[in-house]
Amino acid sequence: MELMERNEGSAVDTSLDNVARGLADGTLSRGRALRLMGAALMSGALASIPGIAWAKPKPGNCERDKHCPAGQVCVDRFCQCPTGGAIPCGDTCCDSPEDLCCNGVCTNVVFDRNNCGACGNRCGAGEDCCGETCVPLDTEQNCGCCGCGCLQTEQCVQTTQGYTCIA
Repeated sequence: MELMERNEGSAVDTSLDNVARGLADGTLSRGRALRLMGAALMSGALASIPGIAWAKPKPGNCERDKHCPAGQVCVDRFCQCPTGGAIPCGDTCCDSPEDLCCNGVCTNVVFDRNNCGACGNRCGAGEDCCGETCVPLDTEQNCGCCGCGCLQTEQCVQTTQGYTCIA
């Protein structure tokens, strides 16, 4: 195991043997030795975690789709979504026409009650997102869910388990 120590602006390679020698002859304080050992142990622990040891390349550093997130391609050394309407979103591409990128997540704004028709447009209590519009779920057209209509002879009523059509 090798340790690096800063000495007058230049990096000096310090092995564990040199740390032990420095402690023995008094040229290295115990505190400094403990900091060097702690740094070496932390570096080894972090290097063992997948994804930590290999930093993600900065934009402009991809090579032939290597280092691009899943679903993206490398074009002129930049990761991009493939052509055809896909939009970039975090580390992926939203390829469904109903999806928008809301807080870094591909979100279906047609039926998501927290992002109904647009990112952050939340439906109220007793409402759901039906075709990008928040609608009440206590109507004969939408009784308990989108498009769950009642028959002409029924009406929508609230029960302990939600809304249901009753004759």
